[in-house]
Amino acid sequence: MDGVRVPSEGKLGFLKLGKLGKSGGKIRALYETPDRELETEELEKMEILRKLGGNTRSLYETPADLIIPINNNVTEKGYWFKIQSEADLRSKIVRIPRHTLRAVLELYVSFHGDDEYWYSNPPNAYIKTNNLTTSRGNGAFREVYLSIDGNFVGSEIMIPVIFTGGINPLSWDPVVAIGAFDLPTYDFDLSPFLGNLMDGKDHTFTIGVSDSIPYWLVDANLHLWLDRRPYALKARTVVREAADLKLQRSSKFKKLDGLFKVKAERKSRFAGWVISSVGNLSTTVLQEFKYGGTHKMVKQKVKSTTEVWVEDTRGELRRIYKQRQFLKKQPITATTSHNDTFEEQKM
Repeated sequence: MDGVRVPSEGKLGFLKLGKLGKSGGKIRALYETPDRELETEELEKMEILRKLGGNTRSLYETPADLIIPINNNVTEKGYWFKIQSEADLRSKIVRIPRHTLRAVLELYVSFHGDDEYWYSNPPNAYIKTNNLTTSRGNGAFREVYLSIDGNFVGSEIMIPVIFTGGINPLSWDPVVAIGAFDLPTYDFDLSPFLGNLMDGKDHTFTIGVSDSIPYWLVDANLHLWLDRRPYALKARTVVREAADLKLQRSSKFKKLDGLFKVKAERKSRFAGWVISSVGNLSTTVLQEFKYGGTHKMVKQKVKSTTEVWVEDTRGELRRIYKQRQFLKKQPITATTSHNDTFEEQKM
């Protein structure tokens, strides 16, 4: 087999074959039991390439070597960061090992209180004009974002989740809906920023939620994959393009009847490289999202696309392509304790 050194008979313990990116169709061993003819350095390279994931579509093909929690250290109040408003930013100081190959931040977020139904909140002008007593406002758009040392590194629009008993408690009798307890996490590949992070200094990771009202619970796990050799790696961030959020709001209403529209768009691109024991690994992250919605009859469509790929000097080692499009339509008529009526939802 071209590209594979097969141990002689009697020495083969286990052999797994796989393609490593655009390698001209050649098949290489991802890992195998030690053969006396193979150099230790080659085996280490095979193991690191396997850890990087080959052509996997998962950011977690193999477990990280180190996981650092980004959370609240005040245990008596829980490990969550509790965000009360847009200005309420929560941070934690982290120091990244200098032999890090790859970094992925896994963000968990849940919404409660006046923002439990953020995707159907009316604008503040509507509440004020009609002298409503509800505290659910700020419109129907939220964006959770991440920054490092004050620099924007990524954001996501959350998937709307209706908790058990939400909107109409009778809808959950006798059992809850499938997936009601399965809140998603959101992944940010931070590998392009390793050139700034692997300097042996402390760095501030900050989480915020735009237009938020009380309250949001957020925390994160920072997954790090390390080089086998505990020496400082060379890395650099070469592209940092992050456009400002484009947000358009419009409303037209007369007393309690009206129409509210929200449009949002953001596009970002980041790239960087790391020179490791397996060569120069370049990572590029492209992200673009568009959001559109109308209220009082809520019709929301969210499309988020993220592309990540890692390359070395020989070709592409790993490629990830994720596309999210949440589309669900369910007619609901209910009156809540705040006298808010929901006629139909399309999410």
